[in-house]
Amino acid sequence: MLAVATLSSTLSSVLAVTTPPRLVVGLNKYSHDAAATVLDANSGRVRYSAARERLTRKKHDGGGCGALVAAGVASAGGTLCDVAAVVANNHHAPIAPLERRLAAWAESSNAGDEMISRLDVANLLPEVPRRIEISHHLAHAAAASATAPFDSGLVVVMDGMGERRSDLVGRAAGAAPLDRVDYSAAEWPEYVSDALLPGYDTCVQAGVPLRDGGGEGREEAAAAAERERHRVLRPVYKRWAAETSQLGFSDWYHDFDGLGAASCPTWRRSEASRPSRSLLRARELKAVPTLCSGRLLRDDNTPGDFAVRSAELEKYLSGPAQRGAGPAWSDPRRRAAAAALSAAVQRDLEACATDFLATLRSIHAPCGERLAIAGGVGLNSVLNGITAAEGRRGVSRRCEGGGGVSSRQRAVNTGGFDDVWVPSAPGDDGIALGCAAFGAALLDGAYGSEAAAGAAAAGAAAAAAAEAEAAEAEAEAEAEAEAEAAEARAAEVGARAAPSPYGGTAHPPGAVEAALEEYAGFVEAEWLTEAAAIERTAASLAAGEILALWASGGAEYGPRALGRRSIVADPRNAAAVDRLNRLVKKREPFRPFAPSVGGEADPRWRALIAAFFALTGVPLVLNTSFNTRPAEPIVEGPANALAAFLHVASEASGGEAVSGGEAASGAGGSAQGGAEEGAEEESAEEGGIDRLLLLLGDGRAALARLGGLRATRRPGVRRFVSRIGARESGETTAAWVELGDELELAALELSDGAEVADIAQALDAPPDEVAAALRSLWKRRFVALE
Repeated sequence: MLAVATLSSTLSSVLAVTTPPRLVVGLNKYSHDAAATVLDANSGRVRYSAARERLTRKKHDGGGCGALVAAGVASAGGTLCDVAAVVANNHHAPIAPLERRLAAWAESSNAGDEMISRLDVANLLPEVPRRIEISHHLAHAAAASATAPFDSGLVVVMDGMGERRSDLVGRAAGAAPLDRVDYSAAEWPEYVSDALLPGYDTCVQAGVPLRDGGGEGREEAAAAAERERHRVLRPVYKRWAAETSQLGFSDWYHDFDGLGAASCPTWRRSEASRPSRSLLRARELKAVPTLCSGRLLRDDNTPGDFAVRSAELEKYLSGPAQRGAGPAWSDPRRRAAAAALSAAVQRDLEACATDFLATLRSIHAPCGERLAIAGGVGLNSVLNGITAAEGRRGVSRRCEGGGGVSSRQRAVNTGGFDDVWVPSAPGDDGIALGCAAFGAALLDGAYGSEAAAGAAAAGAAAAAAAEAEAAEAEAEAEAEAEAEAAEARAAEVGARAAPSPYGGTAHPPGAVEAALEEYAGFVEAEWLTEAAAIERTAASLAAGEILALWASGGAEYGPRALGRRSIVADPRNAAAVDRLNRLVKKREPFRPFAPSVGGEADPRWRALIAAFFALTGVPLVLNTSFNTRPAEPIVEGPANALAAFLHVASEASGGEAVSGGEAASGAGGSAQGGAEEGAEEESAEEGGIDRLLLLLGDGRAALARLGGLRATRRPGVRRFVSRIGARESGETTAAWVELGDELELAALELSDGAEVADIAQALDAPPDEVAAALRSLWKRRFVALE
């Protein structure tokens, strides 16, 4: 018997360990910002969340998600056979009909690699019967609901683009509401819209277009839902508006970029004195008409009189202050007016949004005491900060009327939100997480006929038990028990931990060592303990250096750097902002950077901030995402981090300053000399990123800086003639560049991947002189970084 019991215990233990996961795959598919989330429904844990751009290195990339799904399923320790449900969204077109046509399209003669890749089984997941498509803003709301660190509250989606109203409601027409669908069935319905949520019939509807005379509403400007304790979403407000983009950037991805100028008077009028700048700012802002008026929602829960004054905006944009060719940001004569317009957009957004949130809170209390924000507007950190700050104190905000000066003010809050939550990916890359969370809720019976019957039975049993207990208890004891229960509920709210924002790919052990070996000819790495590296980095920051940081573990999910893929500087160093924008980010000079205080981030990130605090008395650091080109996503693996670091280092060492433009930043550009020598020397003294810190996660760290070169000629550099010079040709340019001396020419001819020491030996020249010659060639982009 003892042997049998031991065998049974061992077998149970093995079975418990090897129980396969029950995976839910959420997808933002084929649209921009394609992304995938893999959630284990057995544990409720999000095992993987990442955007396609991190793999393809193309910002906001859209398309299929096969590679992401494969990586996510592997991260969860499963296979495609373990996928129990697939939930997806593409707000441009229905997914199921599109995928039914994929095979025919892929067989056409002009089908590209991307079209063929969409047939990948990991992208289509054809063997999964429980699959459903949900509407765009329902997915946004589900993402905020699933990640919020409280169990009930108000979920508000503030976004720009969603499905057309006719598509959304029309596709749901005739379908049963969610609470009357049996989700225990083998197959699920094809589509779920907001219109199928329980309580949608009581939802306030409005259809005012943003543009004067605009047609059918394309976008959902604002939506709100209550999230109950059992994680069911119930809509409480929806508003529709027409698609528009008025800030004048090249595409709608960059509309928010312009808002950075709203708080930058020093950039707008750098030649003005400090006292006069504020006066100039006030005068310029006053010249901008009120861009929107009225309220989104009235106190009685009916649609307000909100309107965007498009005619006034068009009149302002065509005025003398805005006339000119090219972007306003690059024209000194138009900068002030452009910055004032940005400030006006931000001002009116804050007024309308805070009024809307305050009204929702007062109508839906006590659920409205806690707030979760999703949608693209959730990336407006200034608005988020105002919402949180004014939630803690009753602050009046001006809601502008249609005629300029407002005749009405209202308090945003009279008690405030107890908690305000914005997920790490509030934009469209976060759609995938919302899809997965909604699928898990369906599997777990949050919606559906079975759940309703079970909840009713459980409620009846609980009521009977409570009634029997109440009959036996004295009134005083009952009141005391109710008070204790209320205290327990209050303590429980907010206690639930939010999912980790580090949901991306975790690179295997040895990846850092392999990357350093690959770039050994270009960087020198000093190995330290993790603690020593953090102390050294804090000291370097305090001394004025700018450092990049790559830390092991999953990458951040969303567009914000949270200490695993970050560029860091001393926030007291005003010159750091200019260096970062000019040499690293290469973006408009008014773009600001944010501080980071650690919070619930990676413990190594908190340790770095604590070390900097101990040295300087400043409890935060300047933090921005680790990417080194305007259209480049955040770096992914350690090799990617080293390549980005070297790209900035080589340009700051003279590559871009010598060429004077974009041509030298890639193969095929021409190199120029002569007149730019002074700029070269200035750039060589001031680098973009001084060091790269790599944290391995096992107590070790590598601190990398520019090191020796393994010299390799760029493909565009041709063989040389007798004079000291080289001819470089690209697709459209060709130029002769004078080299420094005979040694540079000889070293360049031997640059075929050889080490510096080998070149020095072949030339019978001192290694330090050969290294100097190769560095000079590197600055002129004749020697490439492999």
